[in-house]
Amino acid sequence: VEEAQAAKEAFVRPRKTSLESISESIIQNDDEPPKDNIMTLSSRGYVKRICPKSFDLQHRRTRGKRMSKLRGGDELNLAMHCKDTDQILFFSDRGRLQKIPAKAIPQSELNTIGVPVTSLLSTFAKRNQNVTAMLATSMTVNDVSDDQVIVMLTNQGKVSVAAAKALLGQKGKNVIK
Repeated sequence: VEEAQAAKEAFVRPRKTSLESISESIIQNDDEPPKDNIMTLSSRGYVKRICPKSFDLQHRRTRGKRMSKLRGGDELNLAMHCKDTDQILFFSDRGRLQKIPAKAIPQSELNTIGVPVTSLLSTFAKRNQNVTAMLATSMTVNDVSDDQVIVMLTNQGKVSVAAAKALLGQKGKNVIK
Protein backbone atom coordinates (compact mmCIF):
# COMPACT_ATOMS: atom_id res chain seq x y z
CA VAL A 1 0.00 0.00 0.00
CA GLU A 2 2.87 2.37 0.83
CA GLU A 3 4.48 1.70 -2.56
CA ALA A 4 1.22 2.56 -4.32
CA GLN A 5 0.91 5.81 -2.34
CA ALA A 6 4.52 6.71 -3.18
CA ALA A 7 3.93 6.04 -6.89
CA LYS A 8 0.76 8.11 -6.80
CA GLU A 9 2.57 11.06 -5.24
CA ALA A 10 5.52 10.77 -7.64
CA PHE A 11 3.45 10.61 -10.84
CA VAL A 12 0.40 12.72 -9.95
CA ARG A 13 -0.88 15.11 -12.65
CA PRO A 14 -3.76 17.55 -12.39
CA ARG A 15 -6.93 16.66 -14.29
CA LYS A 16 -7.17 18.44 -17.66
CA THR A 17 -10.93 17.97 -18.15
CA SER A 18 -13.86 18.80 -15.95
CA LEU A 19 -16.64 16.44 -14.94
CA GLU A 20 -20.17 17.81 -15.24
CA SER A 21 -23.61 16.28 -15.26
CA ILE A 22 -26.00 16.94 -18.13
CA SER A 23 -28.20 19.29 -16.14
CA GLU A 24 -25.26 21.43 -15.04
CA SER A 25 -23.78 21.69 -18.52
CA ILE A 26 -26.97 23.14 -19.96
CA ILE A 27 -27.09 26.85 -19.36
CA GLN A 28 -30.62 28.16 -19.50
CA ASN A 29 -30.92 31.77 -20.51
CA ASP A 30 -34.26 33.25 -19.53
CA ASP A 31 -33.59 36.19 -21.87
CA GLU A 32 -33.79 34.05 -25.02
CA PRO A 33 -37.17 32.88 -26.28
CA PRO A 34 -37.54 29.11 -26.69
CA LYS A 35 -36.50 27.86 -30.13
CA ASP A 36 -38.37 25.29 -32.21
CA ASN A 37 -36.80 21.88 -32.80
CA ILE A 38 -37.67 18.62 -34.51
CA MET A 39 -36.76 15.46 -32.60
CA THR A 40 -36.31 12.16 -34.44
CA LEU A 41 -36.01 8.63 -33.05
CA SER A 42 -34.95 5.66 -35.18
CA SER A 43 -35.80 2.01 -34.65
CA ARG A 44 -32.20 1.25 -33.63
CA GLY A 45 -32.36 3.89 -30.91
CA TYR A 46 -30.63 6.92 -32.44
CA VAL A 47 -32.05 10.30 -31.46
CA LYS A 48 -31.26 13.76 -32.74
CA ARG A 49 -32.53 17.33 -32.53
CA ILE A 50 -32.83 19.23 -35.81
CA CYS A 51 -33.46 22.93 -36.44
CA PRO A 52 -36.60 23.34 -38.62
CA LYS A 53 -34.80 25.93 -40.75
CA SER A 54 -32.96 22.99 -42.32
CA PHE A 55 -36.16 22.32 -44.27
CA ASP A 56 -36.36 25.68 -46.05
CA LEU A 57 -37.69 26.02 -49.60
CA GLN A 58 -35.19 24.56 -52.05
CA HIS A 59 -36.61 25.12 -55.56
CA ARG A 60 -35.92 21.48 -56.48
CA ARG A 61 -39.27 20.83 -58.23
CA THR A 62 -40.86 18.65 -55.51
CA ARG A 63 -37.66 16.83 -54.63
CA GLY A 64 -37.45 17.33 -50.88
CA LYS A 65 -34.70 16.75 -48.38
CA ARG A 66 -33.99 13.52 -46.58
CA MET A 67 -34.98 13.96 -42.95
CA SER A 68 -32.39 11.63 -41.52
CA LYS A 69 -29.43 9.56 -42.60
CA LEU A 70 -29.97 5.99 -41.44
CA ARG A 71 -27.87 2.86 -41.36
CA GLY A 72 -28.89 -0.31 -43.15
CA GLY A 73 -31.95 -1.92 -41.59
CA ASP A 74 -32.78 1.19 -39.58
CA GLU A 75 -35.92 3.22 -40.08
CA LEU A 76 -37.37 6.42 -38.68
CA ASN A 77 -39.86 5.58 -35.92
CA LEU A 78 -40.85 8.98 -34.63
CA ALA A 79 -40.52 12.63 -35.54
CA MET A 80 -42.02 15.32 -33.33
CA HIS A 81 -41.94 19.03 -32.67
CA CYS A 82 -40.63 20.46 -29.41
CA LYS A 83 -39.09 23.58 -27.94
CA ASP A 84 -35.55 23.57 -26.59
CA THR A 85 -36.90 24.37 -23.12
CA ASP A 86 -39.14 21.27 -23.04
CA GLN A 87 -38.58 18.08 -21.08
CA ILE A 88 -38.46 14.92 -23.21
CA LEU A 89 -39.99 11.80 -21.64
CA PHE A 90 -38.52 8.54 -22.94
CA PHE A 91 -40.53 5.34 -22.44
CA SER A 92 -38.77 1.95 -22.54
CA ASP A 93 -40.02 -1.44 -23.66
CA ARG A 94 -39.99 -2.63 -20.02
CA GLY A 95 -42.15 0.11 -18.54
CA ARG A 96 -39.47 2.55 -17.44
CA LEU A 97 -39.53 6.28 -17.95
CA GLN A 98 -36.72 8.77 -17.89
CA LYS A 99 -36.83 12.48 -18.65
CA ILE A 100 -34.09 14.77 -19.86
CA PRO A 101 -34.11 18.37 -21.09
CA ALA A 102 -34.36 18.79 -24.86
CA LYS A 103 -31.12 20.79 -24.81
CA ALA A 104 -29.29 17.70 -23.53
CA ILE A 105 -29.77 16.09 -26.94
CA PRO A 106 -27.12 17.48 -29.29
CA GLN A 107 -28.22 19.68 -32.19
CA SER A 108 -27.54 17.74 -35.40
CA GLU A 109 -27.64 18.22 -39.14
CA LEU A 110 -29.81 16.30 -41.59
CA ASN A 111 -26.96 14.13 -42.86
CA THR A 112 -25.97 12.77 -39.42
CA ILE A 113 -27.24 9.59 -37.78
CA GLY A 114 -27.66 11.11 -34.32
CA VAL A 115 -26.55 9.82 -30.94
CA PRO A 116 -27.55 6.53 -29.29
CA VAL A 117 -30.32 7.31 -26.85
CA THR A 118 -28.82 4.89 -24.32
CA SER A 119 -25.75 7.14 -24.06
CA LEU A 120 -28.07 9.91 -22.83
CA LEU A 121 -30.26 7.73 -20.61
CA SER A 122 -28.16 5.95 -18.02
CA THR A 123 -30.93 3.75 -16.56
CA PHE A 124 -31.88 2.32 -19.95
CA ALA A 125 -28.29 1.44 -20.84
CA LYS A 126 -27.70 -0.40 -17.55
CA ARG A 127 -30.78 -2.57 -17.98
CA ASN A 128 -30.44 -3.20 -21.76
CA GLN A 129 -33.74 -1.52 -22.57
CA ASN A 130 -34.96 -0.02 -25.83
CA VAL A 131 -36.79 3.27 -26.21
CA THR A 132 -40.24 2.71 -27.69
CA ALA A 133 -41.71 6.21 -27.42
CA MET A 134 -40.88 9.75 -26.52
CA LEU A 135 -43.07 12.67 -25.53
CA ALA A 136 -42.21 16.36 -25.25
CA THR A 137 -43.78 18.42 -22.50
CA SER A 138 -43.30 21.95 -21.27
CA MET A 139 -45.15 21.20 -18.03
CA THR A 140 -43.39 20.93 -14.70
CA VAL A 141 -44.53 19.28 -11.47
CA ASN A 142 -45.91 22.61 -10.27
CA ASP A 143 -48.07 22.99 -13.42
CA VAL A 144 -49.79 19.62 -13.03
CA SER A 145 -52.79 19.04 -10.78
CA ASP A 146 -53.25 15.84 -8.77
CA ASP A 147 -56.05 14.49 -11.00
CA GLN A 148 -54.17 14.68 -14.34
CA VAL A 149 -52.97 11.36 -15.77
CA ILE A 150 -51.02 10.00 -18.73
CA VAL A 151 -52.59 7.01 -20.50
CA MET A 152 -50.34 4.59 -22.41
CA LEU A 153 -51.27 1.65 -24.64
CA THR A 154 -48.86 -1.16 -25.54
CA ASN A 155 -48.72 -3.25 -28.73
CA GLN A 156 -50.22 -6.19 -26.80
CA GLY A 157 -53.24 -4.08 -25.80
CA LYS A 158 -52.26 -3.41 -22.19
CA VAL A 159 -53.43 -0.04 -20.90
CA SER A 160 -51.41 1.78 -18.24
CA VAL A 161 -52.55 4.88 -16.43
CA ALA A 162 -50.04 6.88 -14.39
CA ALA A 163 -50.34 10.11 -12.48
CA ALA A 164 -48.72 12.94 -14.45
CA LYS A 165 -47.31 14.42 -11.25
CA ALA A 166 -45.39 11.22 -10.52
CA LEU A 167 -44.01 10.97 -14.07
CA LEU A 168 -42.82 14.57 -14.06
CA GLY A 169 -41.21 14.16 -10.62
CA GLN A 170 -37.83 15.58 -9.70
CA LYS A 171 -35.80 12.38 -10.09
CA GLY A 172 -36.59 11.84 -13.74
CA LYS A 173 -36.52 8.03 -13.44
CA ASN A 174 -39.78 6.16 -12.85
CA VAL A 175 -41.30 2.74 -13.31
CA ILE A 176 -44.74 2.58 -14.89
CA LYS A 177 -47.03 -0.09 -13.46
